[in-house]
Amino acid sequence: MLYIIANLLSGGGKGKKVLAQTEEYFKNLGVAYKLLISTYATESVKHGKTCAEEAECTKVAVIGGDGTFNEVINGFGSCKKPIGFIAAGTGNDFIRTMNIPKDPAEAAAVINSGITVATDVISFNGRRCLNILGTGLDVELLQRANRYRKIFRSSLSYYISLIVTLLTFKNRNYTFSVDGGEKQTVCGIMASVANGKYCGGGLPVAPDSITNDGKIDFIIIRKVNRLKLPYLFAKFLKGKLLTLKCVEFFRCSSLTVEVSPSLPFNCDGELISCDCLSVNIEEKAINVLCPQKNTEPKEVFN
Repeated sequence: MLYIIANLLSGGGKGKKVLAQTEEYFKNLGVAYKLLISTYATESVKHGKTCAEEAECTKVAVIGGDGTFNEVINGFGSCKKPIGFIAAGTGNDFIRTMNIPKDPAEAAAVINSGITVATDVISFNGRRCLNILGTGLDVELLQRANRYRKIFRSSLSYYISLIVTLLTFKNRNYTFSVDGGEKQTVCGIMASVANGKYCGGGLPVAPDSITNDGKIDFIIIRKVNRLKLPYLFAKFLKGKLLTLKCVEFFRCSSLTVEVSPSLPFNCDGELISCDCLSVNIEEKAINVLCPQKNTEPKEVFN
């Protein structure tokens, strides 16, 4: 049976509307399902565990944003049941990478008849990250976007927040070690540990990332003159970030990273306070439902 996990508060209440559209789709097809509603923070972790443990559950649909998706895969554990995602958040970055339609009915159709793509998951400090784990400008952006979202209830809040943050952010020191190598320290704008391609509502921070290659994309943007920020921003938007001389790029299986002065880390849109990350990759940890046209895994990421 299909189990539907729905966060009705996602996207400032968008989740409720998306759930209604999703239920209508499955009812019209005569698809039986069980509904699990998330009414408080972290409840989707519990629902993910329920889906993993109950034999009656054969397929999972998750309605929410990147934060809700993150909670479910943390509850999912080693479960390999097919899981599909229906966007009801503000950023909706992971579904961009996976080519999942934003329209609820179209996303539900993917869950009903799509293919499964074995997908990696980032593991850090006993937790999981599905999309992007970062700190620096990324976190200052998220903190500001959370405030602006009360005024701009759309992805516009991300873009306005980005412009303001670029003008006011503080550079920080990032100390890291890649695949057990020597520690390095870089003064810069931000550091991102990526499984997906996008952050901040569609910004291609890791444009070459592939979610089933068994690797982590690690990106650091070095300190730059603020007068060059518009140029950097333009390249960022065009997916050309990795072509810039101020960008350090590593593809690895594990790493450690810490930031000074201390700042929380952004994990799939949720802020987590920790002094140091110890990161590795769980290869092909979950089976994500993707559109039928993606006949081979690599096509999912074009």
